[in-house]
Amino acid sequence: MNHLLKKECEEEKNQKQQQQQQEQQQQQEQQQELVQQQQVHQQQQQELVQQELVQQQQVLQQQLLLLLPHLHLLLLLLLLAPLLLLLLLDQ
Repeated sequence: MNHLLKKECEEEKNQKQQQQQQEQQQQQEQQQELVQQQQVHQQQQQELVQQELVQQQQVLQQQLLLLLPHLHLLLLLLLLAPLLLLLLLDQ
């Protein structure tokens, strides 16, 4: 009788251990899946930021191209201003 009780106790113990192991494995799988989802989300965010940066760079390049002719004129004025002042003062 005592032997049967021991055997039953051991079987119950084994079943509980198996159940705990299964639960742990399920939790680990769920955590891994969550981590993968987070990584995918993070990668998507990085791609979005990269696209935004590329767009901003393109806009800045376009603005710079629009400003270049005017910068040329401004530089010309800055170079000529002292000469013009000298000419005006000489009169």
